[in-house]
Amino acid sequence: MTDQHDDDATAPRPRRADEAPMSETLSPPQPPAQTPEGEFVPQQWPMQPAPPHYGAAQQGAPYGSPPSPDQPAAARPKEILTLPPLDELEPQLPISEATGQPRRDTTMLVGMGLLYASAVASAVAYCIVWWRSIHMETYFSAARMLRFTHDRPGSWQSLMWAVLVALTALVMVTAPAVAGFQAWNGYRWSRIAAIVAAVLSFLGLLLNQVAWAAIPLAVLGAVVLWLPQVSRYFGYWEAYRAPVPKHPRDTSNVVYGPLPRYR
Repeated sequence: MTDQHDDDATAPRPRRADEAPMSETLSPPQPPAQTPEGEFVPQQWPMQPAPPHYGAAQQGAPYGSPPSPDQPAAARPKEILTLPPLDELEPQLPISEATGQPRRDTTMLVGMGLLYASAVASAVAYCIVWWRSIHMETYFSAARMLRFTHDRPGSWQSLMWAVLVALTALVMVTAPAVAGFQAWNGYRWSRIAAIVAAVLSFLGLLLNQVAWAAIPLAVLGAVVLWLPQVSRYFGYWEAYRAPVPKHPRDTSNVVYGPLPRYR
């Protein structure tokens, strides 16, 4: 009984009709051959034919070539899904090569220009008021504010009114100029300053008709600074000014070696 089982285990298995001989499918590696000079030449395994289900993409087609539509779905190469580059996940700031700062937004430049134009209109209006007030015959008509007084030109009351007119013009010139300049620097609080400048521009009603032109300019400039494009521009500046996060390093409680509770 034991002899019969051993004979069956050592007997060669009958080969199927579609199976290639063992010598054709796999050849054992040959020992390295020795040259006359004593150098060994490594022997390589013989190349095996590709399985019949491999398509053109696996048998020499260039890397990255699209699979053939006639190729079965099981034999087509599978695409690996990858994440987009980091610069797409976290968009970089639009930095200007000339200044090294965030690129100025066109909408912000329009609002800043309107505010500066309001400041210029107020400055021109005050120059006209000053020129008319230095002449006695046109002193009371130099500004609408001076019509409220009937003091003699040159008295201390008239000087007080002249100083008040100068302060009014100074406020009307400074407020929109500061708001426009801070908008250029990317500070978000410049929009609040623009609203204050728009309100102060109504003081031009107390000067002359030239100062009236500063009112719509300041109002339009304040409105433009509140547009979404300008808000995005302010966000770029906030990210540009954000400090580099620094991890606190407290070295006062550093213990070298085993901790005290393990000693």
